[in-house]
Amino acid sequence: MTQKSSRAPKAVFDAPAPRIFSIPPSAPFVEALATTLAEACGLDASADALAEAVVFLPNRRAARAFAEALHDAARRAGRPALIAPDIRVLGDLDEDDGRLTPSDLTLPPVLSPAKRRGALFRLIQRWRAAQRDPTLPPLPPGSALAAADELAALLDQSAMGEDADWARLKDVAMEADLAAHWHKSASFLDIVAAQWPRHLEEKSASDPLARRHAAAEAQAAVWAKEPPAHPVVVAGSTGATPASRTLMRAAMLLPKGAIVLPGLDPELSAAAWDEIGRAPSHPQFTLGRALDRLGVSPDSVEPWPGADEAQTARARRLLINEALAPATRTKDWTRRLVQLAGEKGPTDLIQNGLDGLALIEAEDQGDEALLAALLLREALETPDRTAALVTPDPGLARRTSSLLARWDVALTPSGGTPLLQTSPGRYLGLLGQWARDPADPVLLLSVLKHELTRLGAERGCFGV
Repeated sequence: MTQKSSRAPKAVFDAPAPRIFSIPPSAPFVEALATTLAEACGLDASADALAEAVVFLPNRRAARAFAEALHDAARRAGRPALIAPDIRVLGDLDEDDGRLTPSDLTLPPVLSPAKRRGALFRLIQRWRAAQRDPTLPPLPPGSALAAADELAALLDQSAMGEDADWARLKDVAMEADLAAHWHKSASFLDIVAAQWPRHLEEKSASDPLARRHAAAEAQAAVWAKEPPAHPVVVAGSTGATPASRTLMRAAMLLPKGAIVLPGLDPELSAAAWDEIGRAPSHPQFTLGRALDRLGVSPDSVEPWPGADEAQTARARRLLINEALAPATRTKDWTRRLVQLAGEKGPTDLIQNGLDGLALIEAEDQGDEALLAALLLREALETPDRTAALVTPDPGLARRTSSLLARWDVALTPSGGTPLLQTSPGRYLGLLGQWARDPADPVLLLSVLKHELTRLGAERGCFGV
């Protein structure tokens, strides 16, 4: 049994604005998006049906996956070739691509990450020198760079929060009568409150997220002045940043605009949404906040046509939502399970929700990677089976990939490999350490034995 959308794919853009949809977490997002969008635009009738459409996706990886899924949908529709739509990455709006002119943007270009890090490093060293405290030792360069990275992350977080007012920081420290070290912290944060804006003004530059928000506002102004008649879809974004919400607000009001959210829970009550709004750690919090900022009720979000949810997937979603419910809703969870289960009872709901799940407890990270590699190899050896390793731990992905390489299975982690973990990266790191201490025999021998140390020979001079 599956839960199906009441809207046909052909009618995606026929409903009055705003058009906001959601794809359940159990459905393959990019495949469902591509299949329904191809049918809604009439790809089966014309290879250029999607030529003028614009699709915004969260990142480049999603954009590549969507392009591949769209070509698969075209082949299923009997079109061996198609003119692809304009696939853009959220936040990559800039005048360099020709879509926005310099007059559309009110902020100057952004500083590169390296320049921003260096500028914050110098401001931190200047602040440390201005303390004139003989008990404070000079700040090591490594510590200053680490502090610069933390300040850069703080700047990004404050830009995402929209409500940060750095001007109040010093007043809060004074009014609250805090300890001396709090006043020193407030003095340190004056770097981002006052000195950093002055530095950007002197360099005629802007912060990345501020520039991204300005680009989104400029794009919204262009659409408001001349609304495009072709489809404009913002898909996969949770609306976590002001820039994405600005673009979503503008797109949902266009003649053929639509927003496709990832995994919005369609069965949460108004009281539950109200409680989630006070629980930032809840997985639905960001989606709920985005809908609130867009002025849209969660009840008005419709299922994306074609993205059907199986009964077992629905049961699993309900169980996970109950497990992650805010603390204020946990006292009557057994009664809610009975209500959610309906006629079949909570036992059937739990069995359906846990169907196909398995728990394996590993002793350490090495065993965890070995188990994942064995399961992936077993899937490869079984006809008509597919498998994927989904993990937030990039170290586990790299360990698993290394183990699979022993069996001649090439599986590169989609997140990439850090430079210092590649052979050229390790070599550059060794050279840097050796240049800092040329008299260290261990470092010298490591450099000489490295496979990239040729010294005019075919291989390394030590044959390694």
